[in-house]
Amino acid sequence: MKRNKPPLRWKIEMRQALRIAGLLSVAACGTLVGHALTYLLEGRTVADGRHGYFSPLLETVFAAATLSFVVIAVRALRASRNARVCATPTLPAFWVIVATMQVVGFAALESFEGNAPDIFGWSVEIVVALLVIVGVSVFLGLVERCAIAIAATYARRARRYDNVLSMRPLAPGTSVRLALLIGIHRFQRPPPIAIG
Repeated sequence: MKRNKPPLRWKIEMRQALRIAGLLSVAACGTLVGHALTYLLEGRTVADGRHGYFSPLLETVFAAATLSFVVIAVRALRASRNARVCATPTLPAFWVIVATMQVVGFAALESFEGNAPDIFGWSVEIVVALLVIVGVSVFLGLVERCAIAIAATYARRARRYDNVLSMRPLAPGTSVRLALLIGIHRFQRPPPIAIG
């Protein structure tokens, strides 16, 4: 007989799974961008048959990274005022984690393609990992500041209106007023176009 998990534990496990999936998607995105950048800087082309996976995989990874950012933004809007959106490690530790994942991913891609991974490609992946981490940190900071500002604005409005909904009649816009003044009798239907 299987016991059900407590809801709180399930939520914590789901958050950890989402956090790991987000980290993997961002690292995979950085790996593919670094892979393409390495080939560009070395003057090699990705147009051969061994890179047929690149375009669909890049689209999938970008979609996964975008989904992770949307999840973070939604969590920020639903978070309490004093809670952080996503507890990330310090910037150097975060960089080491993502850079390691990207270097391993680059080595796996090169081995899959039948090439030997080189030091130049690894160093490009490390630099791309730094740019990715700075971008993610800036995004998280922006999301947290926006979420705090939205929560503060909502709290002020809720206190001001005392939680009572009021409906005010909307004044018609300029285009609506003009249409009402002119009337519909001035507009004519265009003649039918003969086809054939």
